Amino acid sequence: MAPASLENDIQSWLQNTVKLDEFTEKDIKKHGVLYEAVVPASKIREVAKEFLSRDYFLESLTAVDFSECFELVYHFNHWSPAKRSCVKVLVPKRHSEPFDRHPERSEGSQGKLREESQSMRSFVASLLRMTPVGIASLTIVRSQ
Repeated sequence: MAPASLENDIQSWLQNTVKLDEFTEKDIKKHGVLYEAVVPASKIREVAKEFLSRDYFLESLTAVDFSECFELVYHFNHWSPAKRSCVKVLVPKRHSEPFDRHPERSEGSQGKLREESQSMRSFVASLLRMTPVGIASLTIVRSQ
C-alpha cells in the first residue's frame, strides 16, 4: 500500500464506518499527531482491531482521571511510514461524586484512600480488557 494512501484509508474508515463523536485534523509538527478522533467506548475494540489489521501498533495508552469522567487516549502509530494517530474514549465515572483528592488526616481518610486505590485498580483492569492489542506504555494521570 502506498504511504500517502495508508493514513487516508484509516481516516476514511474511521469517518465512514465508526460513528465518531468528534474528528479533528492536526498539524503533526505542532501536535505530534495527524488527527484526533473521539470514538464511543463501545467501538474501541473494533477501532483497535482495525488499526492492528492495517499494521499499526499501540504506541501508548493514557488514562486521564477527570472529575466527571476518565479520558482514555490511545496513540496508534505505523512503522513505515510513521503516522501517529490519536483516538480518545470518554468513560463516565460510576460515582456521582469524585473521590476526595486531598483527604485530611482522620480516621476515615485511610478508608477513602483504600477505596480510591481499589477503584483505580479496577479501572485499570477493565481498561486492559478493553484493548485487544499489546501496550508499549500505559500512563494514568489524575487531574486536579
